[in-house]
Amino acid sequence: MTSIEFLGHSGLAVRHGGRLLLCDPWMSSDGAYNASWFQYPAYPHADLGPLLSPDAVYVSHEHLDHFDPWFLSQLPKSTPILTGRFHKKRCLRLLEGLGFDDVTQLADFDAYSIAPDFVVRIALPSYNCPPHWFDSCALIEAGDKKIFNLNDCNHALPIDEIRSWNVDVLLGQASPAIWYPLTYTNYTAEQKVKLERARRESAIDSFVAGVTMIRPRLAIPFAGPPCFFDPDLVDHFTGPDSMFPTAPVAAARLAAETDIATEVLKPGDRLHLEGDGWRIEREPALANFDYERDRRAYVERHRAKNEAVVRRVLAAIPPAAPGLLDRLRGYLTPLVRRNPFFATRIDMCVLLDVTGPQGGRWVVDFRAGPDVEVVREWAGEEWRYRFTFESRNIEQVLRGELSWEDLLLSFRFRAHREPDQYNQHLFTFLKMTDHAALQAIAQAELAAAGRTIDTFRLEVGADVYEVQRFCPHAGSDLAGGEIVGGKIVCPGHRWHFDLETGACDESDYSIVCRKLPPA
Repeated sequence: MTSIEFLGHSGLAVRHGGRLLLCDPWMSSDGAYNASWFQYPAYPHADLGPLLSPDAVYVSHEHLDHFDPWFLSQLPKSTPILTGRFHKKRCLRLLEGLGFDDVTQLADFDAYSIAPDFVVRIALPSYNCPPHWFDSCALIEAGDKKIFNLNDCNHALPIDEIRSWNVDVLLGQASPAIWYPLTYTNYTAEQKVKLERARRESAIDSFVAGVTMIRPRLAIPFAGPPCFFDPDLVDHFTGPDSMFPTAPVAAARLAAETDIATEVLKPGDRLHLEGDGWRIEREPALANFDYERDRRAYVERHRAKNEAVVRRVLAAIPPAAPGLLDRLRGYLTPLVRRNPFFATRIDMCVLLDVTGPQGGRWVVDFRAGPDVEVVREWAGEEWRYRFTFESRNIEQVLRGELSWEDLLLSFRFRAHREPDQYNQHLFTFLKMTDHAALQAIAQAELAAAGRTIDTFRLEVGADVYEVQRFCPHAGSDLAGGEIVGGKIVCPGHRWHFDLETGACDESDYSIVCRKLPPA
C-alpha cells in the first residue's frame, strides 16, 4: 500500500513497501526567514521520532520553508538527500554543510531508486524559458501509483509528456510566496488592495491551470499559506484582504471549474491510495479545524508563544560591524563587473537605504563604467528601484546566513520603483548572486534568442494573430490565456501582453505578436 502523510505546508511523508520518503519537511517551531513565516497550522505531533529515519529526503529547493536546517540536522548524515541539479549551488552547499555525504542532484526527470518499485524523478522548470528559477518538482512512482509533487514549481515543464503519464495524485501550490505588492510603497492603500486581490486570484488560477493541463485523478492544493506572528506582519494573514488563500478556497475553485477530483489535507492527515481510489485517515487533533474560518482564532491561540519566538530570533541577530559598505562593495562589484549580460539588461541605479548601525544611503550602479565605483555612497543619482533594509540583515546576507531572496521573503524591507515596472534581470541577479549561475542563465537566454519561437494562431473577433506560445517570464503556455481589452493574459502570473505590440504591462519583457492579413 502507498500512503501520503501531510506534514503541513509543503511537507509530505510518502510511505510505500515499508520505505519512507520525506519531501520538504519544514518542522521547526522557530518558523523561517528570521521567524517571519510560521506553518499554518503546525504539525500536531511533538514526537517526530517516526520521521527521523527516512530512506530518502527530497528537498525541492533552498527556500527556508522547504529547506529546514533544524529538522534536517537531526537526521543520520548517511541519509540519501535528493535535490535539483541547479545552476546555483547554494542548496548543495547548505546540505553538505549539514554533514550529509550522500546528496544526489537530478534534472530532466532523472531517476533515483529508493527500492525497485519506489522511484523519484526530479525536473527543473526550464523547458520553455531560460532557467531564472531554482525550484524543482518530483514524480514519485510508488508501485503502480504516480504522485506528482509540483509544490512551488512553475509550469515551464514538458506538460504534454507529464499528462501522458496518467498521474494519480498532483500536489501543487495554491497560495503565493512573494513579497509583491506587500512591501512596496509606491501604491495607495486602495491600489495595494486591488493588487493583493489580483495576486491572490493569480495563485489560485495558476493552480487550476496546472491541474487542468496535467489532468490527474486527484488534485490537492498545498504549499501555503504562511502564518505571521510578528505584529508588523500579522495583518497580511488575518486582514480581510489577505492575498494568501487557503487550500479549501483553491479546491472549491477547481471543483467549480473542472471535473477533476480534489481533496484538502490538514497536517497529520494520511491519504491512502487503494486500488483505483483513495481513503483519507483524518488527524483527530485537527478534526474541528477550518483553514478559512479559524485564521484569527489560530493566531490568537498561538500569539503569545510565537511572538516570544519572533522577539528571541530577532534579538539574536547581531548588529552590523564597521565597514559594512566596504564588504557590500567587495561582494557585489565582482558580480556586476563579470556579468555584463545582466548589467546591461538591468541598466539602472538601485538605491539602498540601509538603516541601523553602519548603515547609510548607497547606490548600486549597474551602468558604472570601468573608472566608477559600482557600489558607493549615494550622491543624488537617479534611481529606478529603492530598497530599505536593516543593516544587520544585510550583514546576514554577507555572512551567508540568508540569501537575498530569503531576506525579501521575510517581508522585513520596503521597496519602491519608478516607473512601476518589474525588472526580471534585477531580481534574478539578486536571487542568484552566483557567477556560474548567472553565466548559465545568460547563455541560455542568448541561445533561446537564436532559436525559432513557437507560435500559435489566435482569433479575436474578426482579427487573427500569430502569437508567441510560451511566456518569457516563466514559460506558461499563452495558448491557455484569456483575452482582456486587447491583451492576452498569461495563465501563470497574469501578466498582460498587448496583441498589437507584444509589450507587457507589468515588466520590460515582450512577446512576438503579429496580426495576420485577412484571408
